Amino acid sequence: MSTKSVLIIDDDRIILRLMETVLQKAGFIVWKARSVDEAWVALEGATPDVICCDLMMPEVTGIDFLRAATRHERFASIPVILVTAAGNPDLIAEALAAGAKEYIPKPFSKQQLLTAVECVAV
Repeated sequence: MSTKSVLIIDDDRIILRLMETVLQKAGFIVWKARSVDEAWVALEGATPDVICCDLMMPEVTGIDFLRAATRHERFASIPVILVTAAGNPDLIAEALAAGAKEYIPKPFSKQQLLTAVECVAV
């Protein structure tokens, strides 16, 4: 069985570290980025099995990142999970319509994160 990998993108250092710790303890290889620009740099050298991306970030939103990634041939098939504190159902619907495979509301439990990542990392 090969080890699965995850790129997590979040501008909140605490959330980023929490997600990294949970996923690493579950056996995932984890790359992290604090912005969409950092994520594109990470993606130059890695092709993760799953991307977890914060929805509400400064400069470029998670939905904008998702749309760009799905247009890119190399990344179009990577499932993206959006993580959000936004409870706006229209925004969540927009994210799912843009191609998100799942979304996780903040705050989330360790089990919610693991379940979502394991479900899409097939």
